[in-house]
Amino acid sequence: MKCGGGTDHRPVFDWVRDRGLRPDLFIGLTDLFTRLPDQAPTFPVLWVTPDAHGPAPWGHLVTLN
Repeated sequence: MKCGGGTDHRPVFDWVRDRGLRPDLFIGLTDLFTRLPDQAPTFPVLWVTPDAHGPAPWGHLVTLN
């Protein structure tokens, strides 16, 4: 995976919230050099990241080599 940072994940979480959706699981493929909502959503989140990644303030983390 090529990493570069600069992603903003807030719009996708806003979109889910604004539509009243409650997914069974949100899977995000990211290096976590991103902007996230201050608070975790009410549904489970799984971050799939490369070896070099930023911190995950909430959610579960899976690292790929």
